[in-house]
Amino acid sequence: MRLGNLEEALADLQAARELYARMGSSLVAYPLSHLGELHRMRGAGTQALASLTEAMRLVEAAHDVQGIVQTASRMAELLAGDDSLRAEEMADRALAFPDSMDRVMAMLAASTVRVRAGDASAARAFAQQAREMASQRRDRAGVARANEMLAITADGDGASLLDLAAAVWDDIGNPIAAARNRALRAIRYGGPPAAAAAHEAIATLQGLGARGVAREVQELAGQVPSPPAVAIRTLGGFSVSIAGEPVGASAWQSRKARDLLKILVAHRGRPVTREYLMDTLWPEEDPTRLSNRLSVALATVRVILDPERARGAEPFIVAEGQSVRLDLGRVAVDVEQFLSAAADALRLCETSADAAGRALVDAEALYTGDFLEEEPYEEWPIALREEARAAYASVARALAEDASGRGDQEAGVRYYLRLLERDPFDEGAHLGLVRCLISARRHGDARRRYQIYSARMDELGVESAPFPGPAPG
Repeated sequence: MRLGNLEEALADLQAARELYARMGSSLVAYPLSHLGELHRMRGAGTQALASLTEAMRLVEAAHDVQGIVQTASRMAELLAGDDSLRAEEMADRALAFPDSMDRVMAMLAASTVRVRAGDASAARAFAQQAREMASQRRDRAGVARANEMLAITADGDGASLLDLAAAVWDDIGNPIAAARNRALRAIRYGGPPAAAAAHEAIATLQGLGARGVAREVQELAGQVPSPPAVAIRTLGGFSVSIAGEPVGASAWQSRKARDLLKILVAHRGRPVTREYLMDTLWPEEDPTRLSNRLSVALATVRVILDPERARGAEPFIVAEGQSVRLDLGRVAVDVEQFLSAAADALRLCETSADAAGRALVDAEALYTGDFLEEEPYEEWPIALREEARAAYASVARALAEDASGRGDQEAGVRYYLRLLERDPFDEGAHLGLVRCLISARRHGDARRRYQIYSARMDELGVESAPFPGPAPG
């Protein structure tokens, strides 16, 4: 993780989790907690929350102080900005053990939660305490992170603090922290001429798969690109933002209103009959009693999307006789943006290789997880989920093959691993990964990945291909 090899870290942590689970050990909480951090870095909020929630259950049951502090700190950073009340509760839980060996981690999480809540003074106080303790413990990474938080909350120029942190990240070889630092400095203190530097740093984070870090750094710096009136996130987790402000869980009043909006998003702007909505939201209930419930849910969604009633004549939810639909021309939906970007990038592959490369990278960065992955058992998200997965596979495969062809085997490894994360039975991705590892002279890893490939083919009853040669280039 610290070396920026997030896909390989994911495979190692999953293997560690399986080994601990097989032994029946409560220490399975530790790979789960690290998986939560990894998923947060990659922008997969739903998976991060699931891993951290399970880890927290295990460490609380075992009264494992170290595990509680680590996991609560990570949970606080994950929830900061989206659920400030719960994030503060988790930060306070992590701070409840003053003698913990992870005290610096807890104070930095508390600082992050407070700055995201707009309390710069409290955030600065926690960062100062964290820096003092990290310095006493010779924790260079802790000092660097504390300096970054102090720079973010500084009344004046905090650029020198960011420079001090940058020197540490470069010295210890943490590429994600270094790129995060460059983006912070460029966005917060660089002025307009630094726009290119900020873009380069954000692109580096996205290329390393740290999409969540890229988004967080923009939010921490206080300069997120002008938000749309309504933004709906569905990839890697569901959330709604109004003019850049996330809608809290309490605002929905009921889960049915959230589910109603999800169903409308899944139908991609097409009309959905009221009968279908009632049957899907309240299955096996008397439909003659559901009309009022649906009306209440629709009213709740309309208030959520337009709390000031500023668009009464141009509603986001359009009623057409006995059907309703979401007006995609008035809301920004991430899965629609991804599908459009992926289609454009793949078309460019046929005409301009240079233009296609950048477009493919940008499209791949938009895919932060499967469509509504928190709804694994419902039928209505399946069609759009599979379409988005297929588009992502095409984009990632094109990037992997291009990187391998150019001799950039490390990038090829990253993209092939991302393909296998989505489909562990993708034979072409397995063999492409082995070829890249051979070309990178990582022969032990190549043999290990070939064995994994063979085991996957055995599960399908398919004969494995011979051990491949090196990748071209």
